[in-house]
Amino acid sequence: MKATLQERLNWRREIEDRIIEAGGEVNDEVLALLEDATQSVDDKFDAYAEVLQHLSGQDESLKTEQEQIQARRRSIAVAEKNLRSRLTYAMEEMGEAKRKTSKHSYSVRQTESWSVAQMALSDTALMESLVETGWAKKEYKPEIKTIKEAFAGIDVPDWVEIATKKSITIR
Repeated sequence: MKATLQERLNWRREIEDRIIEAGGEVNDEVLALLEDATQSVDDKFDAYAEVLQHLSGQDESLKTEQEQIQARRRSIAVAEKNLRSRLTYAMEEMGEAKRKTSKHSYSVRQTESWSVAQMALSDTALMESLVETGWAKKEYKPEIKTIKEAFAGIDVPDWVEIATKKSITIR
């Protein structure tokens, strides 16, 4: 029977309704129909499980492939950085800021990268001053695990949102 899971459930429900309408009497014909409907639902469950298993395998395969590609990208980025460093060193060694060959032009440039010293981040007064002047943002990141442990088994305050979901385990 080619039918969706919902159609199979509806068929089973119709048979159950017939049993209720008959005052709970179950003859051999209705019992056989009910067993067929139940088997049909079971077959659909098994088909879903096979599809889920296939999709899970595909997901794992893609994750592995993605990890390999990311490792290769990191390797290529390191190689590119090393080659650029060698060219920069060679230009500085020759005392040249610019160089032109028949195929390319090269120039050494200097850039700046700014950051706040790690030691300054622990200075509360400095950090508050940076926030007040607009040079920093004060961000709070709730520690959900700690909050969950603190309110386990007791009433949860209104400012905590709990989302629940149901899922199925297939073995």
